[in-house]
Amino acid sequence: MTKTVATIITPLGEGGIGVIQVAGALALKVVGEIFVAKRFNSLEMCVNNQLIYGVVCDQNNNQIDEVIINVCKGEGTTDLVEINCHGGVYVVNKIMETLECFGVCKVEWQEFILNVRDLRLNAFPEMDLIRKEALELLPGIMTRLGSKVILDQYNGALSWRLFEIIGKLEDVEPALDVKDRASGVLNISSRMSVILSDMKDLIASFNFGKALTQPENVIIVGRPNVGKSSLINKLLGKDRVLVHHEPGTTRDPVSEFISVEGIPLHIIDTAGLRDTDHVIERKSIELTKELMSKVNKFILVFDSACQIKKEDIGIIKSLCSGLKARRDSDADDRYVHLIPVLNKSDLPETINEYEIIKLLEHGKEYMRMSNVVRLSTLNNTGIVELEKAMVAEFDDFIEYCPGMAVLFTERQFDLLSNAYKKLGGLQDSARGKIDTALNVIEESKHFVYNCMK
Repeated sequence: MTKTVATIITPLGEGGIGVIQVAGALALKVVGEIFVAKRFNSLEMCVNNQLIYGVVCDQNNNQIDEVIINVCKGEGTTDLVEINCHGGVYVVNKIMETLECFGVCKVEWQEFILNVRDLRLNAFPEMDLIRKEALELLPGIMTRLGSKVILDQYNGALSWRLFEIIGKLEDVEPALDVKDRASGVLNISSRMSVILSDMKDLIASFNFGKALTQPENVIIVGRPNVGKSSLINKLLGKDRVLVHHEPGTTRDPVSEFISVEGIPLHIIDTAGLRDTDHVIERKSIELTKELMSKVNKFILVFDSACQIKKEDIGIIKSLCSGLKARRDSDADDRYVHLIPVLNKSDLPETINEYEIIKLLEHGKEYMRMSNVVRLSTLNNTGIVELEKAMVAEFDDFIEYCPGMAVLFTERQFDLLSNAYKKLGGLQDSARGKIDTALNVIEESKHFVYNCMK
C-alpha cells in the first residue's frame, strides 16, 4: 500500500464508541503526530495489539477527545492503527478531518477493506475466528446497540466465555474420584448440569445476535384500505408511502429499515390482498404472496371499524396454509411471529376480535402469535405497543449488560448446538462408562474449540 488511508468503521452517530482505522506506510507516524499518550513515548515502539490510552489533538494542538489506540504492525510497508473514541458525530468527524490535514486519504469502508483486510485479519496470530467475524460484520451494523454488542464480541466477550466452558470440560477427567475409576462408571449428571446451563444461555442469545447483524424482514399484510401504508409511515416517522382512501393505492412493495429498541428491522409495506381483475394490481398481489412465503415476522392489519370480511378470512387461511407448507418442507420456521393489529381504534369498534383469534388458531402450531394490538394511525395511539410486540422476543437482551457474550453467526450457533446435543445425551443417561463419557466430552470440546478456529 503506497498511500495512507483511513475510514470510519462504526455507524456515524449511532454508537457510544466510534472506531477509525488508519492504514499505510505512514499510519504510525501520522497518528503519532496527533496522539498524546498518557504513559507512552512512541507508537512505533509499541507491540502488536497493545492498547494505549491518551488524547487526540487537532493541528492547532487543541484536544479533541480521549481515545484508546490499538496498533497492528504489518509485514513490509503497511501498518494499521485503530482509534477508539467517543461515538458522537462531531468527535469522529473532527478526528478524521485532522488526519486529512496530515495527509491521510479518507476512503469508504469497501475500498479500505480491500486494501488492508488481510493485514488486519492475519497480523494477529492470537485473533480467533470469532473476533475476525465480528470485525468483518462491524461496518454493516445499523444500530447503536448492535455496535456495542459486536464490539464486545470483537474484544473477546464470546471467546472468553467459550474458553471457560472448555476449561470446565477439561476439569471433568481430573475430578474423577477413586470410586468412579474403580467402578468404571462415571456419574455425569452433577458435573454436566452447570456446563449445559452455560451452553444453553449462549445458544439462547443467538436470535438476538443474528437480529443485530441480519435485520429481520417484517411484512405488513392486510386487505386494501385497512391502513397499512399509514402504519408504515407512522413507524418510519415520515410520509414514505402514498395514502389514499381508494383501495389498491399501494402496488409495489415499499421497504425501509427502522430501529426499535436498538433492534434493526426491515419493514415492508405490501399491496392489499383481494380478488381483482386489474392486471397490474394482480401482479402486485402475487408479489405480496411470494414475500409472505419467505419472511418470518408478520403484522396482520384489520379495520376495527368494519366487520371481518371475506378478504380478511382469505388472508388468514392463505397465511396459515402457507406456514404449514413451509413446515412440511422442513423449512426452519421456529421463529415465525404474527402480530394481529386492529387499526382505526379512534372509531367505534365493530370487528369481532375473537373471530379473528379463532381463525388464526388453525395456524398456531406453525407460528407464535402476539396479543392483539389496537392502534390508531390518525391519533398516533398504540404505536409504542406495536413496537414492543415487534421486539418482544429480545426483552431479555435489550437491556444489554456490557461485556455479555452473544452468538452472532450461524456457524457459531451450529457448532455450539452440536456440542450441547452431545453433552445432553450424556446427561440424559446420567451414568455411563468412563471411556465412553470422556470420548463424548472430548468431541463436545472439539466443537467448542472450532467456534474460535
